[in-house]
Amino acid sequence: MPTIGSHSPACPTCGSELGYSQIDLVKPFACPSCGSELAVSESYMWKLRRSTEALTLICCVLLGIRNVYLLLLAPIVLLLISVVAGIVSKRIFTPPIDDVVAKSKEAKYVPL
Repeated sequence: MPTIGSHSPACPTCGSELGYSQIDLVKPFACPSCGSELAVSESYMWKLRRSTEALTLICCVLLGIRNVYLLLLAPIVLLLISVVAGIVSKRIFTPPIDDVVAKSKEAKYVPL
């Protein structure tokens, strides 16, 4: 579970600390110590995407209240908020790191 202000995340395989610059939110990355393939938890990414979309919507509504033509800036606002949210959220809410290989071997529930 993400916690506010905790230390940097650790590799679930070897336990070595991962630097924030080593964590890639979008795609799997390798642990610098043991080389295992790691990825940020899907639930963390889902929450980050939804909060980014909500913040973008609020910003665009505020821009649209001033001038409707400012709504054309919505894609730029989304890009800026996404970049800043990715950088800030890694440091405030420590992302849970999953081992990609171990996660792929877990049993998955598939509804019929």
